[in-house]
Amino acid sequence: MTVVRHISAESAVGHADMAIRLMEEHGIEPNPSNYRLWFTYASGENKKLRQTISILLSNKREISAAICDDLYYQFFQSLDDVAQLANVTTDIESQLVELMSSLSNAGVETSQFGQALDGASKALKVYPHAEGGLRPIVNLLMTATRQMETRNQNLQTHLQRSGDQITELKSTIETIHAISVTDQLTDIGNRRSFDDHLREYAMQGMEAGEPLCLLFLDIDKFKNFNDTWGHLLGDHVLRLFASCMQKTVGSKGFCARYGGEEFAVLLPNTDIPEAIKVANAIRKSISGREIVNRSNGQKVGTVTVSIGAAQFAQGEPLTALVERADAALYAAKENGRNRVICENELQSLQQRRDTVSPHAPEPTKIPGAS
Repeated sequence: MTVVRHISAESAVGHADMAIRLMEEHGIEPNPSNYRLWFTYASGENKKLRQTISILLSNKREISAAICDDLYYQFFQSLDDVAQLANVTTDIESQLVELMSSLSNAGVETSQFGQALDGASKALKVYPHAEGGLRPIVNLLMTATRQMETRNQNLQTHLQRSGDQITELKSTIETIHAISVTDQLTDIGNRRSFDDHLREYAMQGMEAGEPLCLLFLDIDKFKNFNDTWGHLLGDHVLRLFASCMQKTVGSKGFCARYGGEEFAVLLPNTDIPEAIKVANAIRKSISGREIVNRSNGQKVGTVTVSIGAAQFAQGEPLTALVERADAALYAAKENGRNRVICENELQSLQQRRDTVSPHAPEPTKIPGAS
């Protein structure tokens, strides 16, 4: 049950001022989605959202446009999708009720037409040779026929209109679904879609006895790029990378934006050696692209990507696969970036590190660090 909390006008103004101040302070575009996000944070209405943003602020993390998009999706988009689907479902139910009512009425009218024909038939039997008695009977039949034609025409028009409306509502549902599983910035799958595909591919792989590989990809030093060239050009890089990745993978697998500058590729019926080939193809594709600032035509260089690869061990928890791919990605970044490292290399890399510095403390991975 949702509890609606009434906010006084004075409090609402205070929350709005705080939201606007925070957006200005962090260079966040004041669009409706971001305003809703930061107003809710300021009001404290959603405790989990407030806690998440407070942690980011206390850790002095950059609140980028990508992070705002992820937070909005996490805390609001799914609720919006449910509300939209509920409205469309109500519209469809209304159309079906109206349609059934029309069909029911048509059934009554058809019955009445049948009764008219039956009455005429009986009259003809009573007066088979009475010419004077035929005229009212024929008039009755003609009147009933015209009425039935009109009603059938009205029913056909109504059925066509209802069919068109239901088709339109179906299209709306499909659009809502597409939006709910698509990353709005890069136009590839989002985190929700990734989770759905991971479960589906893992199940198919177990049933068919086929391999499944996961790639985690992270654009190197993306925060520095954003700080240097700005978020608009950063968004352009995210879209460019998503496009390169999608073209390279093609029909071999499924691409998604996992969050921020981190992406994922699922490769069904693919083993580690083949997955590494795909990963290197993606890496070379993006590193070969010159980034151009479209506002002034200035060339700003290239970007590289680090990639971790892991293969699903049939029957294991999917979180274990994700953790291994993430560990391989971290190793790729830790060992020089712009490279692919698979889970099979992790142990040898660890042994090499221990040999070089056996007493050195283990580096601590900062969540979300690039």
